[in-house]
Amino acid sequence: MLKPIIRSLILLLAASPAFAAPVIDGGIHYLLPNDQRTISVMVGGGDLVAGINFYVQLADGGPINGGTAAAPKITAIDLVGPGILFSQSNNGSQAMRLPDSGGTYLIWADWITTQPPNVKIPAAGTLARITLDTTGAAASDVPYALNFVNVAANYAPPGFTTDFAGVATTIHSGAIIVTNLRDLTWNAGRNGYWTETTWDGLVPGYLACPNYTSRAIVNTPYKVQVGSAQEANRLTLSNGGQVAIGATDALAITTAIDVQAGGVLSLVSGAGLTAAGINLSGGTISGSGTVNPPVLLAGGILDAPILADTLTLQNALGGTGGLTKTGPGTVTLLGNAAYAGATIIQAGTLRLEGTASTLEVISGAGELHVGGSDPCALTAGSIAINALKIGGASTFSQHTAGNSSSVPEPSTVVLTIAATLAMAVRSVRRSFRTD
Repeated sequence: MLKPIIRSLILLLAASPAFAAPVIDGGIHYLLPNDQRTISVMVGGGDLVAGINFYVQLADGGPINGGTAAAPKITAIDLVGPGILFSQSNNGSQAMRLPDSGGTYLIWADWITTQPPNVKIPAAGTLARITLDTTGAAASDVPYALNFVNVAANYAPPGFTTDFAGVATTIHSGAIIVTNLRDLTWNAGRNGYWTETTWDGLVPGYLACPNYTSRAIVNTPYKVQVGSAQEANRLTLSNGGQVAIGATDALAITTAIDVQAGGVLSLVSGAGLTAAGINLSGGTISGSGTVNPPVLLAGGILDAPILADTLTLQNALGGTGGLTKTGPGTVTLLGNAAYAGATIIQAGTLRLEGTASTLEVISGAGELHVGGSDPCALTAGSIAINALKIGGASTFSQHTAGNSSSVPEPSTVVLTIAATLAMAVRSVRRSFRTD
């Protein structure tokens, strides 16, 4: 039998007027077939609580509960992890799982109290994280119920209901929908926000907001501001469409970000951005902060629009295209710059502090800084630059350089130059050869 664990809990006799009774919301969650995903169950209201009896059942509970559902399945529940309501005060969760005929779990119970037991915390925030496995579940618009009431009612009548150990609670059970990847296009005809409940600004609700089952598309000349932490399977920007990530916001893309002609991906320092990669094909990455995903170039722009901006690309740049640096600020390349096209510095500073097997640089009014705290090795290519500055233990071979160059002290630099080099130096050890 599935039985709750009985504990002595100090309960509130009266709630503070500033608080309301807890409300548990299971939410509606869209998952891809044949995948594993962790979802969050939220609670609001704020009444003080000292523990929870947490019961959850997916669909009809499977054969052990007299049902037929075989997938998706519950594989784990977390009541104490980072960011969860009871993470800072608990005596450890105690779990009981009911397997179906295949040995997987459709029904789960978990109990927890605060530690010490007289500590009470506001019931507001993430209550639990549930990990689901959709292997074998066909894509369908028919939802699988995510129940927190009358759990295992056929297995152990009359079943069990989630509660905060005696504190009156309103419960809204949730739903799981297994769906194929779908396209969601921004069509509001104006700027707007990407939040958990709004995508196009007109149709609220979870269906309107891209999650990791959606390809988010912004292909009209409007800006979509990311709110808090959002996600999508893929993101496509083109024709003036822009997605902006603020300093306290985060965007997670499961696969790739496509920044096509006219598209803009903008971020500021502190913004969170994760993706398998960024395909830059005629579009722009703009702002400040750090871009962690690798970038594949078919031709594109890196823009630091304000003098104080520093836009840093942490990982490799590859592809057959070239790169144009715009804006008065600084763009720093820390990874391997292995793209085949030319680099045009129209304005500001491009810092090359990673590695590059080839480099063809053409300058407008901008500057190229090679090395710095990290050395950079360049083995082929040409530099026709307005101003070249070399630092660290950078090495040049088979390079041509023009106009003015300076070497900050101290530096150990070897230059093999197939043309005349005019270089202003101070007291440094140097070895130059002109052929």
